[in-house]
Amino acid sequence: MRNYLRKPAWHKMLREGTIDREQQVKMWVLPHGVICDLVRVGGMDILRNGTYDAVNSFLARELAEAGLQGEVLFYTTRVIPQTLSKWLTYWLSSDPDASDPELSSVTITTLGQYPTKPLPFQVNVVEPLIVKAGDVFDMIKVKSRNQAVSQFIIETGEHTFRLEPVRKTDATLLAVTDYGIVCRSSEGHTFLCTILSRRIQAQLEHYKLSLEDIVGTTLRIEYTMYTEGNRLCNYKSPIAYRALALDNMGDWVSTTYEGPSPFKTIPTQRPALLTVTRCNRAEIFEEGGVISGYERETGLTLFRFRRGAEYGRYAAVFERDGKQETWLFESDFSVEVIDPEGFVASVGSQIFYATGYSLLEVKLHYPQKEQVSL
Repeated sequence: MRNYLRKPAWHKMLREGTIDREQQVKMWVLPHGVICDLVRVGGMDILRNGTYDAVNSFLARELAEAGLQGEVLFYTTRVIPQTLSKWLTYWLSSDPDASDPELSSVTITTLGQYPTKPLPFQVNVVEPLIVKAGDVFDMIKVKSRNQAVSQFIIETGEHTFRLEPVRKTDATLLAVTDYGIVCRSSEGHTFLCTILSRRIQAQLEHYKLSLEDIVGTTLRIEYTMYTEGNRLCNYKSPIAYRALALDNMGDWVSTTYEGPSPFKTIPTQRPALLTVTRCNRAEIFEEGGVISGYERETGLTLFRFRRGAEYGRYAAVFERDGKQETWLFESDFSVEVIDPEGFVASVGSQIFYATGYSLLEVKLHYPQKEQVSL
């Protein structure tokens, strides 16, 4: 599988002239899916999904016999896009065949390759666009309006980049915390935004205002992907890039803000997602005022609850003996797209039997303040 460069490298090469803005590049606009590599080694067809190799699987054989090789994009409607890779690994480990009912949910997308025979699952073929390097991000913004678009592969001849969509929504600033700002989108979703644009920070500095001064006003949020359903955070990688109230003050001249980030970072050791299914198998222990959930198979700590919730972090509301307590909810895994109601349903009974605490809800913890207008 190719070594993909990311957005910072793309901007740096454009800025330094390593990539000429007038240079024509190949741009693949791809739907949701996990990029896999189909190779043949020692007479066996291998489908590589990250670090997992499915050797001589039915899926790999079918694709190879249809003349497909190299990179293909796998997608299933069974799970949300963020958990595709894990689901694919699990499914292939069960050695599915042509009668497997999951095949009806599968779509394979190829990069310009057409199958030479009919296949028992849907196959889509994407053809590349040829654009100037300097026009790539304008094209990304246009193509990102299609919510089914998930990623962009850019080929310059020497380098290959994997870039994400750029989407926008308006949101009301509800609260300011040490870890980010709490926003509520026009669709009614509450989420934490941990990145503030240099534009907003420069405006605040220019007008001698703080974020607390613009609570209740509208922000414009950029994000890369929206996840349907009830989630702790529906927006992937949200960035607050415009504050409409500050824009409307009118006399500001664009400057570059060189100050530090206003927020603390929340450490996450593992990029993998915490899922309800995984938590359902957790063993619960309480020790030293900490309630922990361990994965039986690996011994990994999936999640922890500690006394002392912090604003800007996720929290759990427990009840025991008629009294409610709010605890810090933390994990070494990414928890943003987990369904909080599903999480409570999956681990609530185990927690109660192990600790005597009833888990009522998991949510973003932030100060409830009266909103003002600027």
